[in-house]
Amino acid sequence: MPLEKNLGPIVQTIKENGSVAITQSGPLDKQSATKVVETWQFTKTKALGKNYEDNLLEEILTDPALSDWKSRAKELKASNSYLQYEVKSSEVDKVTPDGDTKAKVVAKISESRNYFSNGELDRSAS
Repeated sequence: MPLEKNLGPIVQTIKENGSVAITQSGPLDKQSATKVVETWQFTKTKALGKNYEDNLLEEILTDPALSDWKSRAKELKASNSYLQYEVKSSEVDKVTPDGDTKAKVVAKISESRNYFSNGELDRSAS
């Protein structure tokens, strides 16, 4: 999934958690990439969760990924469903700069996901 947003302008507060998206001058390093991955995990959890905070997706994604994830959130809301994520671990393995404002990040993420439909856990879809 492309996280192609220029890191300079991403200085906006992510609601509720009080965490702040990072800024980085120069190439993205492993520490900053880790913050981006963690911010993405938090944002995804909120956007697809019980309160459908899909507006947060605009803080970290650009199109076409933004449209794709907003569509997922709308589909969940329309079907009175939501997802609950729990990140078990995340580790950035490699950061490859791609110009001044982009980088390719290889990360290992372990998470669990529960699917709720009409407020009830659906184990077969989790």
